[in-house]
Amino acid sequence: MLIVVVVAALFGIWRCRTADYFKWVAVLLVWMVVGTTLFSLGGTIADPRGDGLITRIVRRASENRADMGIYALSFLLLYWGGAAWFVTMMVRAYRSRTVETGVERDRRQRQTIETLLVLVAAGAWGLLFWF
Repeated sequence: MLIVVVVAALFGIWRCRTADYFKWVAVLLVWMVVGTTLFSLGGTIADPRGDGLITRIVRRASENRADMGIYALSFLLLYWGGAAWFVTMMVRAYRSRTVETGVERDRRQRQTIETLLVLVAAGAWGLLFWF
């Protein structure tokens, strides 16, 4: 999940520096975090303790029968379909960006610092859920 947002943010830092593009990156991050929290926090059939909030309710209501398969398929289509739509909006923002008239002197240094910050944040996020 996080890799999609990190790649999109890095692309924005190095290629497309528009506010519209980063708006869609933020929306994608919120979509993925909220979707994961509500639906799939790593639960399995054998160990449902990691179910998301809504998944836990559906599992109890369906008594863990075949309805869960339909629910899981619906979730996957909606979750990744939404993520694909947000990536499409990022591509549109990239294509419609305006050409910069001025060239910044310290652009490479700023891009490198922003890249390191994104990677450190992604590493911290990964460690948060690893342990």
